[in-house]
Amino acid sequence: MTATTTVTGIARVDVGDQIGWWAEEHDAIVAHLADQFGAATPGTALPEPREPAVLREGLRRVAPKLAALTDRVRAEFDEHGACAVEVPALGLAAADIDERRKATFALASLIGDVMANHPMDFAVWDVKTRDADLASGGPSHSTTTRAAHYHTDAGYLPHPPRFFLLYAARAAGCGGGLSLIRDGRVLRDQLAQSEQGRRAMRLLSHELPRRVPQQFHSVSQVDEHGCAFAPVYTERPSWRWARRNIRIGLENHPDHATPEVWEAVEMVKELLEHGDDEFSTALPTDGVLIVDNHLAFHARTVFTDAERHLFRIRFHDPAPASP
Repeated sequence: MTATTTVTGIARVDVGDQIGWWAEEHDAIVAHLADQFGAATPGTALPEPREPAVLREGLRRVAPKLAALTDRVRAEFDEHGACAVEVPALGLAAADIDERRKATFALASLIGDVMANHPMDFAVWDVKTRDADLASGGPSHSTTTRAAHYHTDAGYLPHPPRFFLLYAARAAGCGGGLSLIRDGRVLRDQLAQSEQGRRAMRLLSHELPRRVPQQFHSVSQVDEHGCAFAPVYTERPSWRWARRNIRIGLENHPDHATPEVWEAVEMVKELLEHGDDEFSTALPTDGVLIVDNHLAFHARTVFTDAERHLFRIRFHDPAPASP
């Protein structure tokens, strides 16, 4: 592995002279996944591992070069304070699409404990524009060409995942679909510069209602309005942000919707839309972006290329070892 560069909490890790790691470790990785999940399990059906520590230990043994890369990535988060890490070329360009799903699943499993993409029970989500969504605008950020506003992932869960990754199986050829990142610590520091901002952080650290989409009710703790309560800002995760869901939650709970709370929500929105220190990347084909979902906000610009294809995998920090 070679150089690492960092810009406003975003690290770029170059695979360098080990770009051929997949050709060397492919057979061993695929065999280990087959031992864990069954030889006939395609990359589209890889589930949340029952014993992620066992999976990780085996992958470290059979795939030392991939493990070395993931150690570099973890060091950027744990030792250097990155809120996101970009690897511009992972080394999978020559692999077929199913092999790339398995390779990115193995990468995520070496960094943390992979989770299912709710409400499904599989771990690798194919982020693709659905044909019907091109005309209608679609039901979610993952299936439309529209811009995705700043948010954090899975705020409906009692414990949102620490990380998610996006792997570009095929980047948008139109020049759109840029990934945008804001370091939540920068936004926190901007708020802390004024009494109004400090008051906003105090208000947002109280439990507030947010709408939980129907498809996630089975994995969340919702009330009769379909809302869950959690702080928008805490120490860890620092942010749970989806402005539309927070707005609907407040509208359904007017006792929480004070003018001061609305003002605090709008302050965060304005800083996300117009603040300084925004990181933007056109993730290239075979590039991967790994984001600390507890620290960073992310968004995406509009695009027109319906062939754009990413993988998304969410994962927690490794659970502590059993005594």
